[in-house]
Amino acid sequence: MTAILVVSLAGGVGCALACLLSDKMSKDRTYVNVIMSDDLEAMMDFRDFLAKNHITNVASDSYTLDWDQKTITITAYAETKAESRLINKYIEESPLKFKRVIQKA
Repeated sequence: MTAILVVSLAGGVGCALACLLSDKMSKDRTYVNVIMSDDLEAMMDFRDFLAKNHITNVASDSYTLDWDQKTITITAYAETKAESRLINKYIEESPLKFKRVIQKA
């Protein structure tokens, strides 16, 4: 009975580790996120967040709808599920409104 319990526990731990590593390391598809906002400071903070977490991104100059203010549009390339989750969490927890378009590459 002890042997069955040990084998079951080891199998559960091994499966949990494999799933965790798969989420962190899997690069089966790249998700291209184009993120826009009228708030320049918020976009600069978001770009710093992406750089800190080593998520590939490109920031380009853009303007608000009324052509009155300059802002930044960020294209972020999430290569793993973990990177996608980080981007999702940042946007969900932000008090500001972001416009986001996602494409699978």
